[in-house]
Amino acid sequence: MNQLALASSEEEYSPDDEGMRWPSASKLWLSEKCGYSFTTLTKWPDDPPGPAAKFGIAAGRCAELYVLGKEYSVANVAKENDILDRLEDLTNCDSDFRHILDCDQFEWRVPECFMAVHVETLDVRRADSHRDKRKGETLIGPDLVFKDLNGALWVRDWKCARKSDSHWTQEKAGAFAAQRLFGADECVLELVYWSKSGPLRLKETLDGFDLETIQAWFSQHMKRLPMMTEPTPGAHCHDGWCGARAICEAAPPAPRRYTKRKVA
Repeated sequence: MNQLALASSEEEYSPDDEGMRWPSASKLWLSEKCGYSFTTLTKWPDDPPGPAAKFGIAAGRCAELYVLGKEYSVANVAKENDILDRLEDLTNCDSDFRHILDCDQFEWRVPECFMAVHVETLDVRRADSHRDKRKGETLIGPDLVFKDLNGALWVRDWKCARKSDSHWTQEKAGAFAAQRLFGADECVLELVYWSKSGPLRLKETLDGFDLETIQAWFSQHMKRLPMMTEPTPGAHCHDGWCGARAICEAAPPAPRRYTKRKVA
């Protein structure tokens, strides 16, 4: 739930000079299921974040400010994201995230760690923001990357949504990029799901072989993606928030849980 979530569909899907829209980490799972929205130059309609996404963005912002040691008001963050009606929930979420952060034992940590990965060479560089993307690059931006006192690299994302396979795809891409950028023998992935009942922490530890496997998958997928030019409709059209779903003739009707949200 980093600043990538704030990008409009036009930014998220803007093509490079080769006519490709290389998927960010949050769209990798979708691009595996269907490459149509990444290989066509059609301009998609704007798809502003709904109430649940706004809450997630606000929660991530609070965690980022806390890690950076900056003073902030939860109420102001709620106001900035138009979720004052959920101020109590955001306050509780902020408290839970702070407790987790206070328990971390680390040498260093980087919030909102934007990494630009070249899809051919797999070179990784630190990006300045969610807009710092050059030709042939995709952006991967975990909410937090840190190195613990045992030398393990951690990649953590905060989630305020229901669990999804797409989150693990996103997290594993973050692990491979962070390992190439910072170097480490192993990487701990952690997804922290928040709900009113409290946080649920899911972890997976990857060794060097695991990281090499993820890197190989990423490389192969980026080579295969330009050839995925036909729509492959399914539940992923809506579960993956495809930017083309509102105008793609092949997309199935939105499930009932999504019908309350209107696409402009």
